Amino acid sequence: MTTLTIRLSQIQIEVLDEIMGGRRDYRPDDTGRGYAIGEILLKHHHLLGEREDRKTEADAAQQALRDQLEALTRERDAVRKALDAERATRRRDRERHARVRKHLRDARNALQRLAESRATYRDLALRVEAALERTQPRKDLGDLEGRLARALHAAGFTMRDAPDR
Repeated sequence: MTTLTIRLSQIQIEVLDEIMGGRRDYRPDDTGRGYAIGEILLKHHHLLGEREDRKTEADAAQQALRDQLEALTRERDAVRKALDAERATRRRDRERHARVRKHLRDARNALQRLAESRATYRDLALRVEAALERTQPRKDLGDLEGRLARALHAAGFTMRDAPDR
């Protein structure tokens, strides 16, 4: 055992008495205060050891939290990647559907134009036939083109000149 001489100021004595005041074995004299300081030193040393243990536990807990955070980040990234892939698939499906709708619309329009053209040509053929029936036929068929032109002109149609071959 080592004897240690400590000089305490009045305020330090009051604080020490206040700290140790609740204990029955504490005596507010020099010897009691000496024992009290020894106990405080031991308690402080014990608390430092607990603090190191707690620090180790806190570091381990913090590492576990970091690991969980990394796992959550990986999971979030995987979900984000899957969602992006799903969005891309849906976008491609929408684009393909739009192309199919456009092709169908174009096909309907072409069919409508064809039906209109067919009706126009049918009407034209009927008018030509009626015009030909109204004009007097000749024995020679040499003037068929002229007859047809006159019949169409009489029916209100104008024929464009045929392109030179």
